[in-house]
Amino acid sequence: MDKTVVLRASQSAATCDLDGGKAVMDLTSGVYFKLNSTASFFFSILEQPTSYLSALAQMQDHFDVDSEVLKMDCDVLANELLEKGLIVIES
Repeated sequence: MDKTVVLRASQSAATCDLDGGKAVMDLTSGVYFKLNSTASFFFSILEQPTSYLSALAQMQDHFDVDSEVLKMDCDVLANELLEKGLIVIES
């Protein structure tokens, strides 16, 4: 994922807290995704338009994890959320 891209939660995404995480549902398509606490934190960062680089920095500040591992995991999560339409690239 390009670190300069700006991401945000889809306007049609609704969330609810679950035991230690969140469920995110696209109200238009009905697609939903269950997020663990780490993924929930990432999604909450994207509730406002945020560069991917900034989101990674906020994740790094919050979690004690190797930066390369963090980037790989966030790449997978961001791409999955994009594919499901739960986050979008800001233009």
